[in-house]
Amino acid sequence: MNRSLLVTFLLSMALVVPFASFQGAAADPTPIAVQDVPVQGNASNCRIAVDAEGTAHIIYFDEDGGSLMHATNAGGSWITETVADQGLAGRASSIAVDSEGTVHVSYVGAEQDGYGDLMYATNEGGSWSSILVDDGFVIGHTSIAVDPRDGVHISYHTGHDELNDSLKYATDASGAWSVESVDTGISGYYNAIGVSSSGTVHIISYAGIGGMPLKYTTNAGGSWSTQNIEDTVWIGSFCSIAVDSEGRPHAAVSTSDEISQVDLKNAVYSGGSWASEAIEIGGYVWDRSLAIDGGDAAHICYRASTTNDLMYATNEGGSWSIQRVDGLGSASSFASIAVDSGGDAHMCYIASDSGGEHLRYAKTGAPVAPGPVVEESMEAPPEGPMGGEAESGRQDEIAGPAGIVGGVGLGAAVVIAALLIVKGKWKA
Repeated sequence: MNRSLLVTFLLSMALVVPFASFQGAAADPTPIAVQDVPVQGNASNCRIAVDAEGTAHIIYFDEDGGSLMHATNAGGSWITETVADQGLAGRASSIAVDSEGTVHVSYVGAEQDGYGDLMYATNEGGSWSSILVDDGFVIGHTSIAVDPRDGVHISYHTGHDELNDSLKYATDASGAWSVESVDTGISGYYNAIGVSSSGTVHIISYAGIGGMPLKYTTNAGGSWSTQNIEDTVWIGSFCSIAVDSEGRPHAAVSTSDEISQVDLKNAVYSGGSWASEAIEIGGYVWDRSLAIDGGDAAHICYRASTTNDLMYATNEGGSWSIQRVDGLGSASSFASIAVDSGGDAHMCYIASDSGGEHLRYAKTGAPVAPGPVVEESMEAPPEGPMGGEAESGRQDEIAGPAGIVGGVGLGAAVVIAALLIVKGKWKA
């Protein structure tokens, strides 16, 4: 090959390669700080809420102690306290904070033969207390929300089996707890609840059976009604819903025609029907969580299952941008997100390494509270969900240091090769 032509080609590649690493990435990635929350033992089942002061409240299950725990950075550093002791299970929990800063938690307790009770806990009055809301064969997930008058609303699932179950709703908005079934049949194992400023309740649910649709249930018309959001298979696990300032529910959903690919979408209900827009196509999305800020922008965190990266997506800038929060196979499960009054996103998730399952916290914008700083390791990525190689090329889809280093490093290598040819050290 003519030496001058080869040098010209290599120098052209040096200019192109670094920029190729930013395909599909945000041009200006949001600063995100990540830290471990110092808790004892192995953690699981974490969920997050933020109060009016911007303080984070995280509920999680202590796998070693068998207790439901609450972690908060209200005093400037992280503290933990017990919500429910051993014997009260505490899994399938959900958390909300009211206008006074009081924390409200729903969870499944006292499990026997795979079934449990719907429990409600609060720290109103300065200490934690729990009450039994429903002992009717509760199984699956719970979700909790608080209305503008600080009334509590809970969605959950009961049933002896998947074919004979109910999506149920409990509230103390009238001053006393009431419970009712809002959808029956194959429905509700995974569920999420949101309440509008007018007090209208919105619930999305999924039966947890492949091929079943994601459902939407509401009392907007004065009585409960249910309709399908999407009919595509493998879509509803780990449901998440949020309601914007206009009373429209948003749902973070995944659709797929095959289990090897789960796409991420944002669905919005308006004018009597649901419309969805694609956020990420061709990946394998899991543990979705959605929050809406004061300007009605959506914020979603999720786990890229093939790599176990924690990802963050938002349309705050007018179009969707995606970036990695925590990578290298550390984000194992239970991603959850909340947004404060300033528009900053707060996330919690479970990070896995050789030392066990750790509770981790991430925040956009300002620095997080004092605590152990997370340093990424250079461990090999995990295998994919089907036992094959983990997904490659993620840096081409996201913003972050890995994309910059990968692109610039390859570009520098091309420049060096060109210089060697010019000096006659390498003969083509």
